Order: sequence, then C-alpha cells, then structure tokens
Amino acid sequence: MMSTSMRLLVAIVTVLVLVFVRMIVVGESVWGGIDDAAITYTYAHNIVQGYGYVHYPGGPWVEGSTSPLWLCLTIVATAVAGSSVHVVMMVFSCVLLICTMLLMMSMMERLGVSSLTSVVMSCSYATLPYVVDWTVLSGLETGLWVFTILRCIDVFTKPTSVAVRSIWLAVLITTRPEGMMISFILIAVDWYHHRQHRTSLKVLIVSALLLMTMIGIRLSMFGVPLPNTFYAKVSLSPIENVVAGLEYIARAIFQTSILPWLLGGFAILRYYSAIPKLYWIIAILVVAIAVAAGGDHFPGGRFLLPTVAVLWIQTGRVVDALPLRARTAFLVFVVLMIQIPLRIFVDHSTDRQLQVFRSGLTSEFVIAEGGRQDVRRLMKVLGDSPRPTLALIAAGGRGQVYDGPTFDLLGLNDPEMARSVRVKNAVKKNHGSFITEVFYRRLPDIMYVLPPLEGHEQRTWQRAVCDSSQSFDNEILQGLLVSTRFRSLYAMAALVRGNDSVTAVVRRDISRLLPESITVRFVDSTGWFPVSP
Repeated sequence: MMSTSMRLLVAIVTVLVLVFVRMIVVGESVWGGIDDAAITYTYAHNIVQGYGYVHYPGGPWVEGSTSPLWLCLTIVATAVAGSSVHVVMMVFSCVLLICTMLLMMSMMERLGVSSLTSVVMSCSYATLPYVVDWTVLSGLETGLWVFTILRCIDVFTKPTSVAVRSIWLAVLITTRPEGMMISFILIAVDWYHHRQHRTSLKVLIVSALLLMTMIGIRLSMFGVPLPNTFYAKVSLSPIENVVAGLEYIARAIFQTSILPWLLGGFAILRYYSAIPKLYWIIAILVVAIAVAAGGDHFPGGRFLLPTVAVLWIQTGRVVDALPLRARTAFLVFVVLMIQIPLRIFVDHSTDRQLQVFRSGLTSEFVIAEGGRQDVRRLMKVLGDSPRPTLALIAAGGRGQVYDGPTFDLLGLNDPEMARSVRVKNAVKKNHGSFITEVFYRRLPDIMYVLPPLEGHEQRTWQRAVCDSSQSFDNEILQGLLVSTRFRSLYAMAALVRGNDSVTAVVRRDISRLLPESITVRFVDSTGWFPVSP
C-alpha cells in the first residue's frame, strides 16, 4: 500500500510535468489567462483600487464574474501580486488539482479500489484532454468547481458533522450558480438515504439562509438575483437551451475522449447496488444542468468535468476487477487511448485535427493577449488625451488594459445590453445578447482596435469581418456591420500620432475627442473600401 507522502509526491510530480508541457504548447500568452479570466481580473483590480464592483472606473455596478468565491480569491491575489495575479491563481489552481487527485484516490479506496489502481487512475485523470487547460491554465474557477463537487459527495457519503457539511455546501453555492440547485439535491438525497432528518434540516436551514443572503446582496447591489453572466449568456427559451446543451455534450465528447463515459457508465451499471446513490445522481445532475443552460461555446466541455471525474472514479472499480496482468495492460491501454479524441477516428485522422486537439485552449489565450496588445497600442497613440468609449466583443484582455470607459456589446459586463430583452433569439449560443437599439442609443466612439495595417491588409480585414454577412462578428451583431446606418456613422481609419499608429473602426466624428496631435486617416473618401459584388 502506497504511503500518503508517496501519493502526494506522485500527484505533485504529475501535475507539474503536465502543466509544464501544456505551458510550452500554449506559449507566452499563457501568463495572462484566457479572455474570460481577464474579466475577473479586471473586477478584482477595480475593487482593490477602490472603484467598486465595476468593469471600468465610473462604470455601473455589475456582477460580470460568475463565481463570487473565485472573485474573492482573485481579489486577495491581486492585493498581494498586482499585475502578476494570474501567476498566483495558476499556482493555487495547481494545488487544487493536486488536492483533487488525492481526493479521488481516497474516494476510490473507500469504494474498494486498490491503492495502486487508485493512484494510476487519479493521475491519468489529470492527463485527460483539456483538464489541465481548464483547471489550471485558464484562470477560471473550473478546478475549484470540480474539487468542491467531489468533496461534497465525499462529505455526504460518510459520517460528518453539521458544520463540515454546511461549510462545503457554502463553498459549493458560492463557487458557481449551479451550486444552488446541487446543494439542495445533496440535502434531499441525504435526508432520504440516511434518514438523518434533524441533521439534514440543520444543513438545509444554513444553506437556505446563505442563499437568501446572496440573493439579497445581489438585489441590493445589482438589482437582479443572479450574476449578470446569466442574463447575457442564458436565453430563457428552454427549447433553444436544451438543443444547444445536447450539442454541447456531443461536441465535448468528440473533442476529448469517450472512454470516461463508456467505462464510467458501465461501472455505474455494473456496480449500481454497491455505489452510493449520490455519485450517479450528482453525475447526472451536472450533465442535466449543462443541457438546461445550453453549455457554452468553449471546447473541452468544462461544465462536464465534475461528471467526468465521478465517472473516472467509478472506472477504477472496472480496472480493479481484472486479474493483475490484465489490469496492468488495461491501465496502459486506457492512459494511451484517452489521449486520442473520438473525432480523430470518426473523421479519419488528419494532421490538422490532431493539431487542433493538442493545442487545447491555446487560441483562447491568444485572443486575450492579442486584445491586450492592441489596446496598449491604442493607449500609446492616445497618450494623455481623454479616453473615448471603447466597444468590446472579446471583453477580457481589452477591458483589462483599457483605462477608459468600455461598452461590452455582448452584455457580460453591461447590464443594459444583457437585460434589455428577456428572451434572446440568439444565433450563436452565449453570443446572443447584442441588441441593436441599445447600441444606437449608446454609440461607442471606437468599435474595433487592430494592429497598424497597410491598405491591402485593411481591405482584407474589412472583407472578412465587416462585408461578409456570414462572418462571426456580423452573426453575433445581427448584421450591424453591413448595415447602411452603421456605415454612415462609423468608418475605418488609422489613428496616428508621431511614429505610433493603430487601425480602428471609429465614429466619423471621432476627431472631436482627440487632440490635434492625433491624425485620423480614413481609408478613402467614403471611409470604407468598396464592397465586392
């Protein structure tokens, strides 16, 4: 039997090696986190600086960060490390992943799995596609979410005090909004299964009080009972959400590995009577919530990772049921096969598909870093002049760097855009909050900020982004960029001051805000290149 110190050492070495490898793949942009993480870092910075829970100094109070607990941790990290906050959060996330692996080992052994199998299976969990990217590198609360759900299952399937249960339910509720529903399911199952009515009632009262307190705080501070991300991302059309959610699950399985689902599902069916009901109930509930909410647009199925972890724990029982020699061969097979996504087999393996699979969330890091670089160029051009209002689509990296007013066109950080329409007929899930009427009421000064582009490069960008009604931007902005009204108010221009310049889509009267030292050079007399037939 492996000692506790040896398990800890194995978990630490495994995580450090995997994180190091993934950091090499992602490159230098890993040090800033993905775009959504930069949003949380922006709020934490503004709170630490005394501006309040705002996306920019002087802006409206808005809960644009989904996880209250993760924001609190980020605030502490920001107060300690300043601009190096992402490094601190990655270190903390590494610790969380190590704790998750140790917890999985413990949970497997409680289910009768041998020490060696539990260690190998727990370490192999960290090698599952996208696990390290989501739980460590991204800068989001995913690692905390997975650990908390597993810890709650562990706590509620063994004798523990009211205080311990209440503490972990509080962590669950404050980590993500879904924790509210899961917490009451945990209490209900505990009530039914153990018949500890008095204990369950105490835990229920504590959880209900916490939930009511959170809702009260949100109503008093923001005027709504849920984070702003709910109103921006989750359409209240149930059919639309369910369809998108089913697509999300299928896409996640194809992008990662089907083995946890097959082996874990088989284990639950095979050992159904011997598995505490809470395991499969929570596993199914996490998936059901993802379906009901419609998932998200990111690769790798981050919302499904708690279920994947539960299924992987159950898979340990399947492995341990094999004879020793077969067990070793099967473990090697499993560890190797989880590195190959299902779509490689279905779509007939191509180098491009494999490259995309191996790159993980690299593109998300690049988007955030690219946004930061573009806005730094803009601020260099602006110098000490008044800050125009900057419209944002990818709001993280750009909003993190810009020191002027921003206008989030997708509503994550803008309450008016997020809540103007109750049911959104979104053309792209999680990108469907844009309301044309709100845009024309506000009319931001700058729509896009791009690196300095030459004439032919400007033309190419315009054709790809603005002129095509099928482009991503026109899809989420509901055809705004091709409309006559928009082009009568906005145009593409180079903003130049000395040797510094950026290309931008700006209001035609942008010069009113800028000093004479900044030259505005529109691409031609119309401000747009002719649209190709």
